[in-house]
Amino acid sequence: MSWTIWVVVLGVWLLIGMGVAHLFGRFVRGGEAPDDNHSDPIRPRQ
Repeated sequence: MSWTIWVVVLGVWLLIGMGVAHLFGRFVRGGEAPDDNHSDPIRPRQ
């Protein structure tokens, strides 16, 4: 196989990975509580 095929395969693999990450991010974001404060991801201990 030539190097151009490897470049195309790598590009397709990256696009598939980004698509899966995008879908996973939408799935996780949809499961959050609606009153969750997104401005402070790490909350201090009280």
